[in-house]
Amino acid sequence: MSLLEIKNLNVRFGDTKAVPVVDGLSLSVEKGEVLAIVGESGSGKSVTMMALMGLIDSPGIITADALNFDGNDLLKLNSRQRRRISAKT
Repeated sequence: MSLLEIKNLNVRFGDTKAVPVVDGLSLSVEKGEVLAIVGESGSGKSVTMMALMGLIDSPGIITADALNFDGNDLLKLNSRQRRRISAKT
């Protein structure tokens, strides 16, 4: 099982017809691997990481087929549960 698994991550600001800031991102990171996120300004690096941490507020819309960290479905966790995971890492 991957430590981090992202499948088809999409982030939009506004309604569901808004242009996606992150569009269809998929990746996985195994335990012991290192991942570097690089790209041009405005390419969605920060928004991707904020979505993983649950820091996108309304009107932001996050959808994904899978958004898992260490066996936890990040899309189903509340803020208190996310803080517990963050404190462990």
